[in-house]
Amino acid sequence: MTENVSARIDDYLFGEMNAQDHEMFESAVVENDELYFAVVERENELVDRYAARSLDEDTSKRFE
Repeated sequence: MTENVSARIDDYLFGEMNAQDHEMFESAVVENDELYFAVVERENELVDRYAARSLDEDTSKRFE
């Protein structure tokens, strides 16, 4: 997964996309199994790291 895709996944999960980008990304997630599983994996990672208090300050604030 490229850094750009990883950043887009974070933007999607943190609700930091405009409505049009959100809709387009969501459509891509539905159509692409690899992207879907990358989103699920990242979401799980963020939850686990937040619970363990191991997120950096910026990511922790975005998560909250």
